[in-house]
Amino acid sequence: MASRVTIDQVGLRELFSDETGPIAAAVEGAAVRAQETMERLLSQPGAGREYLTHRTVEIASAPGQPPAPFTGRLQGSVRVQMRTGASGIYALVGSDVPEAHLTEFGTVHMAPRPFVRPTIASIGGRTFGVVERL
Repeated sequence: MASRVTIDQVGLRELFSDETGPIAAAVEGAAVRAQETMERLLSQPGAGREYLTHRTVEIASAPGQPPAPFTGRLQGSVRVQMRTGASGIYALVGSDVPEAHLTEFGTVHMAPRPFVRPTIASIGGRTFGVVERL
């Protein structure tokens, strides 16, 4: 016996763009988990070189580790922003402090200290290479 499935495209589009619906709640929940994971990574002590700064010894992160929390500025700047676009509801999770992308990808003077990519990997998510300013 054959079955027939009819998809209400207008209703489906509304479901994926409803800012108060179950899809939005699921997206926001995943984004908050990503934010918490990112903040946790940014709170880990470093295991790299020791530096004397302002009469205290700081331990930097080693290459490939998330950046060590010297001031907490980067960790405190992680935010979630919910957005609705042509393809539906999505979330941006990240930081807009100038050093965020420098630590994530490194510079000619410093190896990367990634914290975004490990967050995405740890929650089993995907990114599509879109980078926006938060």
